[in-house]
Amino acid sequence: MDMKNVNDAHFWQVDHRIKRIADVKQVEILPSSSAWEKYSWSRKYFGEKPLEGYFVWVKEQPEIPLQTCVNIVGRNIKQKFRNLLIVEEGLKIELQGFCGNIAACFKGSHRASGNIIIKKNSNVIYRHYHSWEPDNVVEPNYEFFLEENAKLDYVYKTTHTPKILSVRNKITCLRNAKVSIKILVNCQKTQFFTEDTVVLKGEGSSGISKLRLIAGKESSIKAYSRMFAQSASSGHLDCQSLVTDKGSTVKLVPEVVCDNKEAQVTHEASIGKISEEQLNYLRTRGLTKEQAINLIISGFLRI
Repeated sequence: MDMKNVNDAHFWQVDHRIKRIADVKQVEILPSSSAWEKYSWSRKYFGEKPLEGYFVWVKEQPEIPLQTCVNIVGRNIKQKFRNLLIVEEGLKIELQGFCGNIAACFKGSHRASGNIIIKKNSNVIYRHYHSWEPDNVVEPNYEFFLEENAKLDYVYKTTHTPKILSVRNKITCLRNAKVSIKILVNCQKTQFFTEDTVVLKGEGSSGISKLRLIAGKESSIKAYSRMFAQSASSGHLDCQSLVTDKGSTVKLVPEVVCDNKEAQVTHEASIGKISEEQLNYLRTRGLTKEQAINLIISGFLRI
């Protein structure tokens, strides 16, 4: 999301203040606390009454992509979001979410958890972007549930990383549901932990999980990518990382577990560095070393 267009967001919160909730005919958007009060059935997802967060219920086919935006601008702000997104049957939606700083922020934290329910025959494209100041702690933790024949294309990408970043996603797929998940992170002075889990519960379900992680200046990465095949299903884990700083470390752990003889799940993992051959080639084309490295990293994160 271009921050110049933040006023177009359908839900926009800055620090602890909701700045905008748009009126969308086909969609009900509420603060999570209001949804907890209005809909008793939502409480099984929220648990205890949430202090902050958003509730998005897509009832009919929306005419435009949906946008959410959450920002921190103040000092020592501690956000704790509990979100709920429900997409009714047979819909096709695009959702773009942006979380990050729009001003210098010191010792802020953004912790967000939630549930995304995609009902039968619906198709969701979800792009989730983060951009943070260095002195932040950020912890998104989401559970996705895909009903029969549902589809999810999910991308999580950072443009600037905080000092501590922990990303957890769990996706459960019922019969013939399909998921593609991509985690794209360029760490700079960051302690990064990620855990994505795909559960292929229904017959004919499938999943692809791709990690592209850069261990830049003074960073550490620990990444766990898991896929559980509980039925006649198929899946693949693709974990790749580049180390661009001598003081950085990477640990990649792909795990596949098959509980059905008809399932087929595979994985691959690699940790590498930028080759001198690539650098030399780009420098002969007139690029500086820094420009060449940035170009290689940009290509690595574009999948």
